[in-house]
Amino acid sequence: KWVKNILITKVLTLSNYDSGDFDEKCSICLEVFRDGMSVAKLRCNHIFHENCINEWFDINFTCPLCKQI
Repeated sequence: KWVKNILITKVLTLSNYDSGDFDEKCSICLEVFRDGMSVAKLRCNHIFHENCINEWFDINFTCPLCKQI
């Protein structure tokens, strides 16, 4: 559990989503991001819902898309 907490502070940047001109989906749950939602951006620049990536990190410590840490 403590490893996950340390990892999260090192690899995630949390922010509120702003769609700009296009819609993106969370590749974990496949739902479209909505403006103002809390999202997490990994160092590899992939974006996920904060809750989705936190659950992912319970079982895996790599990006679901590119497998980088």
